[in-house]
Amino acid sequence: MYEYVFSIRILTHYLDWDYTFNTYFNEYLYPRLEEDDSYLLLLGICNFNFYRIFGEIESTKMVNDLLKSKMEKVSTTSILSYLLIKQIDPLISSIWLEENTKELIDQGWSIEYLTKYLIF
Repeated sequence: MYEYVFSIRILTHYLDWDYTFNTYFNEYLYPRLEEDDSYLLLLGICNFNFYRIFGEIESTKMVNDLLKSKMEKVSTTSILSYLLIKQIDPLISSIWLEENTKELIDQGWSIEYLTKYLIF
């Protein structure tokens, strides 16, 4: 997993944020999100890399808002969104985790694992 994350981060860093957001995100990833939420992982990896560099600019905020919008009910998509957003917005992610703790435990998720696990 970490080699995969590192590869994506290097590639998008080399291509620069404008290309990554305007071409890779808008033309490639966003259309595929309608069919398959697993593309959120790629979106989140790229966004986190540029969020660390530029902070909250309009485009990184748009991606963060999209990730937060996927944190509704407990599902693999919402858990992935939680893992991606918790390093950017710890308050929102901790509220989501607290509100969904019972359901997460009922589904077999370890709250300790979700709290400690870092994708980046």
